[in-house]
Amino acid sequence: LGAVHMGIHALAHVTHPRETALAEMSLVKGLILATLAVVTFDFAGPFTGMVLTAQSTLMFYLGCRRSSTILKTGACLAGTLGLFWSLFDMSSLHVQGAVFSATSAWLGMTVTGFLMASAWIATKFHGRDEPDDSSPYPVVFICGAAFMAMVATIVNTLGSHAAWTGPLLAGLGLAFSFSVYWLRVREAAWAGQALMLAGMSLVLLKLATHSLTDNWGSPALVQVAMLVLMVWWQQQDDRRASKPNRRVMEFINAVGFTALALVTFYIHVPDPETGIFFDD
Repeated sequence: LGAVHMGIHALAHVTHPRETALAEMSLVKGLILATLAVVTFDFAGPFTGMVLTAQSTLMFYLGCRRSSTILKTGACLAGTLGLFWSLFDMSSLHVQGAVFSATSAWLGMTVTGFLMASAWIATKFHGRDEPDDSSPYPVVFICGAAFMAMVATIVNTLGSHAAWTGPLLAGLGLAFSFSVYWLRVREAAWAGQALMLAGMSLVLLKLATHSLTDNWGSPALVQVAMLVLMVWWQQQDDRRASKPNRRVMEFINAVGFTALALVTFYIHVPDPETGIFFDD
């Protein structure tokens, strides 16, 4: 029935391009019915959220091609629903004590990919010359993609490969930050910084609980990533962020780098003769 309504919309758009009321009404009904069909019948099983985000990407592409605000807004709503539905699907894949699920990992990566694609479509069709001209659409999609990437990484590594959770989040932070060159959404750099902070926080937490006592690599990799991001922020101009905001980002990365170095030193050098900064 949803397909019928969308067909009516397409037919009305072709035969009566100036009469938009019937076409838009049929489009709204078709989108609502199609989304309800995907959710209600659950034909995709644990991939229902992925199907919704794929539908969102297709809807957003069509909305940009036809300059339809209804389609683009509906795509944002479908993408948000798909994101949270995917989180529910991922939680159901780990309820039996599984610390890693290949299905969950692929689901997270695929949903992230669809949301990133929607952000790219938004920037491509809006024809922006400067990243400052961010419309709400790419911001919604890029933030959703970063959140999904973070959750997928944590739920699939924190239990079985906890030493790599922080470095993976830091790597994702660099990837999102550098994506501003092709996505042209400056909020992607902020999302990348948030992922970097999440990775640093997890490593500090693990160091504080002595879970990484025998692992030098994890904090070292996060430190390298933070150093790279700090230097990257120094090289940016007002197109990425204002000067005060760039200085704040540099300061955050510098503080995180120093905190990791001090805590790592304290954890791995407990001998009082070499514990220069800390006393028992």
